[in-house]
Amino acid sequence: MVSRYVGHLVCGAAVALASCSESSDPTVTPVDVSDAEPGDASEDMRVEDAPTSDADPPPPVGYADDDSLRVNSIQCTGTHNSYHVAPPIEQRVPDWAYTHPPIAVQLADQGARHFELDVYEEDGKFRVTHIPVLDEVTTCETLALCLEEIAGWSGENPGHHPLFVMIELKHSIDIEDWLAPFEETIDQTLGALPDGRRRVVAPDEVRGEAVDLRTAVTTTGWPTLRETRGRVFVMVMQDDGFRDAWLAAHPKGSGSPVFVHAAPTDSHAAFVKFDDPKEQPALDDAAAAGFIVRTRADSVPGAPGDDGLHDSVAALASGAHMVSSDHLTPRGGRPYQFAIPDGTPSRCNPITAPETCTALALEDPALLHGYRYQAPQ
Repeated sequence: MVSRYVGHLVCGAAVALASCSESSDPTVTPVDVSDAEPGDASEDMRVEDAPTSDADPPPPVGYADDDSLRVNSIQCTGTHNSYHVAPPIEQRVPDWAYTHPPIAVQLADQGARHFELDVYEEDGKFRVTHIPVLDEVTTCETLALCLEEIAGWSGENPGHHPLFVMIELKHSIDIEDWLAPFEETIDQTLGALPDGRRRVVAPDEVRGEAVDLRTAVTTTGWPTLRETRGRVFVMVMQDDGFRDAWLAAHPKGSGSPVFVHAAPTDSHAAFVKFDDPKEQPALDDAAAAGFIVRTRADSVPGAPGDDGLHDSVAALASGAHMVSSDHLTPRGGRPYQFAIPDGTPSRCNPITAPETCTALALEDPALLHGYRYQAPQ
């Protein structure tokens, strides 16, 4: 499919830059979710006998297209090193000179829908930090605390499209001893939805009756948004040690709450990673085949005079479903800021979404709080 957004990928489409003229296409202005107007949901999506005053509008009950849109219909943004706080100036190197707000703030105010956490196992605890001692300040010190922020916001806003959490394990010494506690921390912290379903979407649910995950996502396809709305995917960016231990404990991913990132040829492949969005046609081929793809819009801090526009344009034109950035707000005196054009805060994937998809059908700010799950008929 030819990208429906190529025409928008010009000054102002992917980023807000001081050099952009005021005459830029207003349709690509990043959306401030907090000020968004209610979507054009149809009347049959509202509860008829609810209060109808301006102060207490009828609560929404669902999204009309949730049975036709799937997880891989999405293109969303999120943060790299989502927990990071700049270290004291005397310890700082340029690559570390950035601070993200707490994850709940990123969700509520910056439109982030995927997150990346670096995890170290220390004496049975799962610590989140970049580099111990040298660059260790964080907004959430443990994996459980980071996931609690996500689960809390998710519970208050059940109408969100699925969220994505990528965990990079910084070492896997004695992985067999702490794999079970690691997975238990994820499953228990994210918890359950009010209807009793798990908040985490596990590999078993995606695989279904297929022989393996790769076959499932490339043939049957991903679950629908109805099945995954208000829920969270967790994937581990593994080394060989973790992958081998995970597959030994969970053949085909069975019984695990996490996915493991893989090459498209691996039988357990569902999520794949291309750090360089210009790695084409491999990236778009992987997306078109059915894999969920993560890429990066920029890197920190960038070469002098480099505003990152070349990578953000490539990322947005690609079929990547998760586009990671360190610049959801301007910083360091640079005017560059990354946002999903026409997003609410996400948009339809330019490669894998159906032509009928709209950003509001993926996630409508007006439907976040009052959404109620309705099982497929």
